[in-house]
Order: sequence, then structure tokens, then C-alpha cells
Amino acid sequence: MGGDLYSAPPGKKDDYVRKHFAGILTGFDKEIFEKKYNTILPCYEVTYPHDIKEEMISENLRQNGVIHVQINNSADVTTLEMLDILSKFKDENIKISTILSYITVGQKDYRLAIIKKGYEIFGEKFNPLIEFMPKEEYVNHLASVDIYISNQNRQQGNGNSTFIYSLGGKIFLKNSNSVYKKYNSIGIKIFDTNEIKDMDFNDFCYFDEKEKQKSISILKKRMEDETKIKQWSDFFRL
Repeated sequence: MGGDLYSAPPGKKDDYVRKHFAGILTGFDKEIFEKKYNTILPCYEVTYPHDIKEEMISENLRQNGVIHVQINNSADVTTLEMLDILSKFKDENIKISTILSYITVGQKDYRLAIIKKGYEIFGEKFNPLIEFMPKEEYVNHLASVDIYISNQNRQQGNGNSTFIYSLGGKIFLKNSNSVYKKYNSIGIKIFDTNEIKDMDFNDFCYFDEKEKQKSISILKKRMEDETKIKQWSDFFRL
């Protein structure tokens, strides 16, 4: 679920319909739905297939020695906060990317403010992506990311984070995020954005290899087409 849940416009008719759904299909947002509409409905964990896959990667784009960080998956006001937090690493061998090709639903346009702050802090190490990319190009961009930070206040960009994670990247989410709670509860280690301000650069980059590989194994199992097929088959047999 995305803007259709978090930013859905209120209205008596719409809210009545939502409260009387036969059930909801979601991998993460059951509690959010129940709290927002004050109702409990049957919940089915059914997720859509991943349309970006490893075979789309043309080459290994990770640069030796350069830590490539991506902040958020859209032009979100919380990108400004994270740029400030990461400013302590501006002298490290780092590259900071952020997606500015579209705006988070319901927000003002913060793109110019993000570009201004990004260049002021990081100079040529800042990489704002202001235009939509063809899928293959975007897949290769994601494959080059070492650390993905979703500082946004709700679940979004999960396709970005899971793909980067499946390739060995480190993922930070807010601890209030439903994906953070779900993944950590099933053994997939997600790091907390709130802890970055207290980290040095080594802590920020470090991810225990044993813990990483265990998490990737669980995540890839969830991402497999076979898992998706089973989820939907079980649902349609209800």
C-alpha cells in the first residue's frame, strides 16, 4: 500500500467502503490500515512480483573504495534532514544519490531545496537524479548502491530497498516503518535511521557478513517467483 492508504482523501462514502472491504492484501501495512479506519478486517499476505531482477544488471557498477549512498526513492522533505545528518561524512570517499524525478504524494516540491543543500554539503559527491530512467538503466543504478536510506515517514520504495539488499547492500529505515518492523521480526536485519547520527563512518558502513548472508537468504526466498505464485494461489483458493 502507498498513497492509496497513507494519503487517501477522507470522505464519508470512501471511508464507509474502506471499512467494509471483504479483506486487505498487504505484506506490511495491516496495523496502519486498522488504526486509520478503526476496523479489523481479514488480512492476506499477498505481494506483487518483483519486476527488477539480477539478470538485468549489465555489469558490477560498485566502485572500489567509494561508498555509494542513496537517500529515499522520491523528492521527500525528509531528504533534507538526512543530508544534514550525513554531512559529517562529507570528507569521506562517498557518493550521495537521491531520486528527484517525482514528488511524494501530498508534499510540496522540495526538489530545489534538496539540490541546493546537497551541493552545498557534498559538492561533486552529490548525485541528484532529476529525470526518469529507463528500467534497465535504473536497475544498474540500484546495483551500484552500497547503502540505501529510507528516511521517509511511511512504507515506500520497498522494491528499491529489497533489490539493493539482495545484492549485499545495507538498508536503513525508520524504526516506525512497517517494513522495518516486519523484516526484523522474521530475521532480516534492517538498520535504524535514527542511529546514524551517533555512528562514525566505519559503523555506518559495517554489516556483519554472517548476519548479512543470513538476512539475504531469507529475503531472496520472499522475493522468489515461486513464493509469489504460492501466495496468490493460496489466496484464490480461499
